[in-house]
Amino acid sequence: MKEDTAQRLLAINRAFYRRHAADFARTRRQAWPGWERLRPWLRGRARLLDVGCGNGRFGRFWAQLHPDEPLGYHAIDASLPLLREATHTMGAFPRVHTRLEWRDIFRDPPRHGHYPLIVLLGVLHHIPGRSHRAALLRALAARLTAGGILIIIFWRFGADPRLRGRARPWPPALADRVEANDFLLPWGEEQEGAVRYCHHFDENEERELVATSGLRLAQSFAADGASGALNAYRILQRAV
Repeated sequence: MKEDTAQRLLAINRAFYRRHAADFARTRRQAWPGWERLRPWLRGRARLLDVGCGNGRFGRFWAQLHPDEPLGYHAIDASLPLLREATHTMGAFPRVHTRLEWRDIFRDPPRHGHYPLIVLLGVLHHIPGRSHRAALLRALAARLTAGGILIIIFWRFGADPRLRGRARPWPPALADRVEANDFLLPWGEEQEGAVRYCHHFDENEERELVATSGLRLAQSFAADGASGALNAYRILQRAV
């Protein structure tokens, strides 16, 4: 994908989250059912890098698993309104040393620090371009400690006829520039500007991305949504 095309797709999503962050955050209060199956991987990991943290709800889920431990939570998002929501979310956990960072992970992925736990949940489908998605995973893999884990969720909206059927036509200036399985999806009541660029991952692409990370696939499962399989979870681990 050409750089100017990627920037135009990112601009669509920046505009969406700038205009609709508050409404979006209100629909993202609860933990996803699949998170329950992550519990064994989360316990004992007292430092977390939450990439694309949104309103901080995964940080809350993780913190609640460690009620008596000092914790370090580093959360990154490109949306200032969502980071403000995350401030309120994590304010309920004064024992957690929280660092919230406004950062564009497309242009500037994390380059410093090492973590036993990194999560990328509901984010990768917003990264335009196959090569850029692979580069982001490699950058995050480099930030893991020995034995550390990276948890990824691939949103499989393209396998849901209802969701896929809501896709909007690409504007003529982008129609011939986007990649296969790139979609323009409406959100909510389809207010003006309430569309997002999203990429659907098929199983082959998921496998390729996992392989390019250089990490070991420790566990995989599907969960969430009416089908119970709307999200594909991949738990990747760095060698000890």
